[in-house]
Amino acid sequence: MIRVVGRIMDMTVLLILLRGQRGRSAFNREACCLSDYSKNNATGSLTESTNRGAGRAKKDERQGSMAGVVNFSGWMASWDSKSLSEGQEPKSGRVYTMYHGTHINNARAIITGGFQPSTGGLLGKGVYVSRNIEKAKCYPLRTDKRDQVVFKMKVNVGKVKKIDCDNHPLQKSWHQSGYDCAWIPPNSNVSVIKSGREEDCVWDPSRITVVDVAVCMDYNKRRELRSLIRQQVRGAGCGLCGLDTDGPHDVQDCWQCGSRICPFEREHVCVS
Repeated sequence: MIRVVGRIMDMTVLLILLRGQRGRSAFNREACCLSDYSKNNATGSLTESTNRGAGRAKKDERQGSMAGVVNFSGWMASWDSKSLSEGQEPKSGRVYTMYHGTHINNARAIITGGFQPSTGGLLGKGVYVSRNIEKAKCYPLRTDKRDQVVFKMKVNVGKVKKIDCDNHPLQKSWHQSGYDCAWIPPNSNVSVIKSGREEDCVWDPSRITVVDVAVCMDYNKRRELRSLIRQQVRGAGCGLCGLDTDGPHDVQDCWQCGSRICPFEREHVCVS
């Protein structure tokens, strides 16, 4: 048995590969396939537990004479509670927790119909969000705190471009250059951001899923909005794993059998 730990989005995935082929060569071929997958998979990396796997290879040799052996692959998934800090650069293709401040009158429409991208701004057109909740609490500008709502969201950042200076050549044209999100790191050389807090701009609103109300002074309104969010999330459950989702699942093609898989499925087995 080869046990492999990999990362997909903000999750730790434990991959368990059991092989019934004869001899050590079968183990070596499987290890080679895993290394290739590690290099080619843009959303995560795999590291082999070689010491444990090498010991198991000898057991495979002894069991190689067994008749009717079925070769298969499988995996299990579990959450990694660690989150990206404000100062860490977001990795392309990952999903991160971010925040957005808006007027209470706009909150219901955002939950039910999604965000409307701004037509302009420091980073051009898009939806402005931040991993720093204190940044989100500053918006909308010149709004009474009683009329403010801050959403907690899951954001699939896609391909990210760092904008870290004034007059950056891609400051407002990053999307035209193939990027899905622009990121200004904290304490950057962008002079207009006086607070030094990080900021992100997401081109496509469908990459953003509202999962909670982080700030709302009106208790009854907060309960109402949270109930509406739960209704929306329940209706957007993943079609593969069947679970209610608080953000997009990283659905991919299985590298062995080619079928579409979700890392939150209870199991996935390729039988040859």
